[in-house]
Amino acid sequence: MKQNINDNNMFFEKYQEIRAREYNYNNLLEQPNFFTLISPLKNKIVLEIGCGMGDFAADNYQDEGLRSQNWLVDDVVTYLRTMSTILNTLIESGLQIEKIIEPIPTKEAVCNLEFRRLSFLIIRAKWYRIRD
Repeated sequence: MKQNINDNNMFFEKYQEIRAREYNYNNLLEQPNFFTLISPLKNKIVLEIGCGMGDFAADNYQDEGLRSQNWLVDDVVTYLRTMSTILNTLIESGLQIEKIIEPIPTKEAVCNLEFRRLSFLIIRAKWYRIRD
C-alpha cells in the first residue's frame, strides 16, 4: 500500500509545526551531523531518503515490512527495514559506504529534546564502478 502522507493536510500542518519549533531533532541533531559528511553540493546529486519519525525502537524489529501507526494523524504507513537490509541494499545497488554516524546529541539538544533511542542514522556512500 503506497501512501504519501505529506498529501494529508492535517499531517503536513502538524509536521510543519514540529519543524517550526526552535528546538527540533532536525536542527539540533540531524543537520549538524549531516553537514559534517558532505562537501560543497554544487554540481552534485544528493539523495536524502529521510527516516520519518525516527522510530528505531520498533516492536518485532526482525519482522520487516509494512506497518501502520499513529503519528500526528491516524494510520500512517511506514516500512520497517533492519539495519542489515538497509546497508546491504546500498552495497548491492553499487554504493560504497564511506562513513556511518549515529548522531550524539549536544548538551543543548539533551536539554530540549527526548532521547531514549537512536533517532537518526546518517550514511555517506558513493557510487563506484567495477572495472571489467
